[in-house]
Amino acid sequence: DKYARGPWRLKGGHRVWTTRPGADENEESYAEDNGPVTVKQKGQAVTFTGAEHPTSRIQRGFTIRPGGGQSLVVENFVVNRSDMLWSGGVWALTCTDPAGGATYGIPLGDGSEWDSFTVAVFKKWGGGHTSLVSDPQMKWTEDLLLVTPKGREAKRALFVPAGLIGMRAPRQKCSFLKKVQTVRGAAYPCGCNVAFYVGPKNFMVEMETMSPEMTLKPGEKLVSTERWFLAPMLDWNKPQTIRKLAQ
Repeated sequence: DKYARGPWRLKGGHRVWTTRPGADENEESYAEDNGPVTVKQKGQAVTFTGAEHPTSRIQRGFTIRPGGGQSLVVENFVVNRSDMLWSGGVWALTCTDPAGGATYGIPLGDGSEWDSFTVAVFKKWGGGHTSLVSDPQMKWTEDLLLVTPKGREAKRALFVPAGLIGMRAPRQKCSFLKKVQTVRGAAYPCGCNVAFYVGPKNFMVEMETMSPEMTLKPGEKLVSTERWFLAPMLDWNKPQTIRKLAQ
């Protein structure tokens, strides 16, 4: 299996990883995670909780519930089940299929007087992965980072005030957006709250969000709340419209 690291296998879909202070991917991310999953339903909410990690004794999972209209609320979480402190953050990765000419966009600023955003470029990272700095798959405008996957591996992380990343999917004739709660001044991994990853040969594109990092005492839980939206076909030339859709 080429999408593997030791006993770990990429299964696709949506998954919850953890970041560590000063790092995104780490050994906890790729630890074998094939234990039983607990599923509980309460009203219209369904919670999936993974098995306890054998060393760090954390548990990861997510809760899905209706968010009104064409939206869902997804609460990604990590719980410290040990009697020691654990430090890190929640990293939520949603795998999508870019086939059919899908494009991805991240609205950049907030339009304020002091308008800024942050970018982290990963030129190389573990396992021989690389990403070009000057990448023809990416187009920067005044208000948007537009990504058109063309089959070459690429990774970017950003801190953007809206905490928003969207997908325009012509094959499905709709758009998909994820928005994460953003905390200004908090400690984010690599200083970023959203990211994307284009897999080699376009086998997938990950739409990612990160929570602030914090220290959990025994029994404490860190939750990173996303809102998922289905919307009509987005117009990347109108980023303000995209923000309004995800309010």
